[in-house]
Parts: sequence; C-alpha cells; structure tokens
Amino acid sequence: MQKAAAYLQGTRKRTLKFISAVGILFLLCLLPINHAWAKTYHVLIISSGSSAVYKKAIDTIQSTVTSSTHLSKENTDVEFNVLFLKNTSTTEQLQRKIEGKDLLLTIGQRAMISATKINNSPPTIVTLIPKQSYIKYRTALRRINKKTAAIFIDNPPVRQILLAKILLGGVQRLGVLTGENSPYKKNKIKSDIQKQGIKSHIETVNEKDNLIRKLSSVLSDSDAFLALPDANIFNRSTAKNILLTTYRHRTPVIAYSASYVKAGALAAVYSTPQQIAKQAANTLIKIFSSKSEFPQEDAHPKYFEISINKNVAKSLGIPIFSESEIKSELLKNLGKKK
Repeated sequence: MQKAAAYLQGTRKRTLKFISAVGILFLLCLLPINHAWAKTYHVLIISSGSSAVYKKAIDTIQSTVTSSTHLSKENTDVEFNVLFLKNTSTTEQLQRKIEGKDLLLTIGQRAMISATKINNSPPTIVTLIPKQSYIKYRTALRRINKKTAAIFIDNPPVRQILLAKILLGGVQRLGVLTGENSPYKKNKIKSDIQKQGIKSHIETVNEKDNLIRKLSSVLSDSDAFLALPDANIFNRSTAKNILLTTYRHRTPVIAYSASYVKAGALAAVYSTPQQIAKQAANTLIKIFSSKSEFPQEDAHPKYFEISINKNVAKSLGIPIFSESEIKSELLKNLGKKK
C-alpha cells in the first residue's frame, strides 16, 4: 500500500509539471506571432542649430515615424537621438554619438558638413540643403559611406517653368542666368523650357563677367526671368541689384524662395522645412520597412507651396488668381507631364 501511494504521489507530481508546461506553452501561443521578430532601429539626427525652425522639423520627423501604422504592423520601432550642433561641438563628440546607430540624418548645411568628418558612418540622409551644396560635399560623404542620399530644399526648375507658363499665358521667351558650377545645366534647362513650347535666352556667368550687364542683355530679350538656385549668382550681395534691374526692365521674376517674392519677385515655387521633414520621415519609414531598400537617387521636394507678390503683379498688369488655385493648376500640369 505504501509503495502504491508513493507511486501515485509521484505520478501526480509529474502530471502537474506536464500540465504547467502545457499551460505556459499555451500562454506563449497567445502572444503575437511576430513578437520574437521585433526590431528596433536607432537613428541619429544632427541638426545645424537649435532654432525653432530646426526643432519643428525634428518634431515632424519623429512624430511621423513613431506614429507610422505601417511600421507598427511590422512590429518595428525607431528610436531617435538628436544632436544640436554648437560652436563647441567636436569630431570626438560626433564619433561617440554615432556608435551603434543604424542611420544618420542631417538637417541643414552645417550638419551635412559635420557628417563628412565621421568615421565608419552608417547610411546617411542629408536634408534641407541646396543641391549645389550637396554636390560640393557628395564625394566626401560617400567616402565615409556609399549609402548616402539627399533631399534638397530647392524645387526642380521645371516647376518654375510651369509656373511662368500658368501666370504668364502669353510668355514667348524665358531668360535664365547660370553659373559655371551651377547644379542645373544649361542644356537641360533649355530642353525643359522647349518642352513647354517656350523659347529661351540662357547666358552663363563666370567670375570675370559683369553680372548686371549680362542680366540686362538677357532681360532685353525675355518676357520673364527665371531665378534658379545658384549661390554664385543669387546671394545676399547680389539679390537687391538683380531685382532692381528686372524691375527697371519691367520683367517679371519667377524665383525659388518666398523671401525673393517678399523682396520683389513676382512669384516662386518653394518648400517649407516642415514639408522637407515630412518627406524625410516618409523616406525613413520606407527604409525601415521589411521590403524596402535605401534610396538609390537623390530627391527634390515632393511637397511645395506657391507664393505670389500681388503688388508686383498689379504694377506689371498681370491678372492673378489665388495661390491655392495656381498651385492646383500647377499640380495638374505636373500630372500631365508624368
């Protein structure tokens, strides 16, 4: 009897252990199937400064990525570290910050330049920079990591050309000045203008040329002038004289920034820092998705705004619709182009 009792007691213990094991296994089965494959990516954002503009852009990137339903469905998390550059920032500090990161994202030109000093950098996306600046530092960036892509702040010239066509229905010839190191090549601009059924007068300006003299020559043979983002031609020291010259010739200017419109240009196509940030965030979401890869090409802004100087339009006798209507028409024309 004692042996039988001991046997039954041992059997009960083994049974209880078996039931407990089965119970634990059952509870594990109730967990999400992809729990074991959860993935966390680490991103370092280097900002050129700590102004409200930069902070707002960073907030847009972080909130857009962390609230992505696409990433949450794939059980993917993204953790951000932010470094605001200061005058005292050192290469050693940058190097420490980059350790263990899966991707580097820079905001602004100063941050992009700082990235060229980092060794063993992860894949890098530079944002909120002119195309001209990126071309200057592209080789240095790709020396530290071949996976480097950019989101420019300047819109492609074709949008300015289409804006000129919409605002100035009877435009016959567009004038353009390009620098020797312009990111937008003369032949490509000429081709884009011709595709819209418009003629062009394009002059290249070098260091020895008299800028205003060349501008005057172009304006005398043009119905409108395209101011393209080329820092060698359009900068703080030249902007005022350029706009005064176009005004004397009564030639409307289609520019690339809202500040030029405030200063006297007729209109501009431009993108806000927040729009660039939204595009950067969507790029990160695609990269960290299981079926996507790092961008193969650099990108112009996807989102943009239109700004019109109504006082200039009135003085030139140009009828103007609302900016929202002009933007809608421009989007329609870009759709036809595709």
